[in-house]
Amino acid sequence: MNHSLDSLSTDWDQMDYALLVNQLVPGFIVIPGVLGNILAIVTILRSQLLRERAISIILLVLYCVDTCDLCLACGSQWVINIVGFNISAAYGVGKISVEIETGGEFLEIQRFSWISLVYLFHYIVYTISAFLVTLLTVERLFAVSEPLKHFRGRKTKPKLKHLIGILFLFALVIYLPTLLDSYATFYWNPKSGNLDMIGAYICWTTTIALFTCAVVTIPANIVILFYLKKGAKESKKMKSASSIKKDKSDDIKITCILLSISFIFFFFTIPNRILVLLTVLLKLSLPELFVSLTWTSCHVKVALNSAFFFFVSQECRTEMKKSLCGLCVSEDKKDDKIPLEIL
Repeated sequence: MNHSLDSLSTDWDQMDYALLVNQLVPGFIVIPGVLGNILAIVTILRSQLLRERAISIILLVLYCVDTCDLCLACGSQWVINIVGFNISAAYGVGKISVEIETGGEFLEIQRFSWISLVYLFHYIVYTISAFLVTLLTVERLFAVSEPLKHFRGRKTKPKLKHLIGILFLFALVIYLPTLLDSYATFYWNPKSGNLDMIGAYICWTTTIALFTCAVVTIPANIVILFYLKKGAKESKKMKSASSIKKDKSDDIKITCILLSISFIFFFFTIPNRILVLLTVLLKLSLPELFVSLTWTSCHVKVALNSAFFFFVSQECRTEMKKSLCGLCVSEDKKDDKIPLEIL
């Protein structure tokens, strides 16, 4: 009897910790991620130097997509857990089964209800974000391997716009079959606050798409590092010691950015998708605290894209300062004009 009480107490402690993670951790992901993306978007739009570059098109769309993704699933689940909204009591929600040990509920939710649409759009934009990161890596690979053809090429912009449009269309097409069913299957635990769409098709589609992106991105990063190392050796023969030191520092920063992309794919995205597949296929019951940690951690990739791709660059930080100073100056000019207009 005492052993069962201790076990029950341990389960409740785990639920409390999982709920605490779902209530606090998303705030440290959503708020900095959205603010960083907005700041990067404003800087690109106001900077003539950055707008001329073809890569800025990918970055601009990537930050918009990441902002939508952070506000959709991660942000909505954060709000649901903070206000204590009970999904199973919502209109149009039916229970399939309940896990006695954890209290988790498998729900059937109408396909065109707001919950189903929010999570469907989340998976679409999450996949588009991975596609754009892959496209960004491939674009950098061509820029490093064939710099003369890629250096601020005006002809590259239309091609990139077409590719981005194709990626958007492809992401929509692969997720369209999820709309054929009348109901979507969700897992919801009111004790821990864990919520996710767990249909077999959507799990397989997202996992295959992200694995494909990782298979392309990681080898491409290795090739880019090889070209950078090769270029650094050749530049040593032609430049002074001071310039070599500066170039070496820049190469280290670029190397850190590229390795960070691979690290994010490996550490945050791929393990989470493997766990989701095991849960769906083998009907495994994972600890609720572990589920909450993996769910929040997979969104770290989305929140950190602006930091790795934008704020690490000295040039981008300089343009950001100019943009912010330009906004402040324009506001001051407006304030100065107001008394004159009144007079």
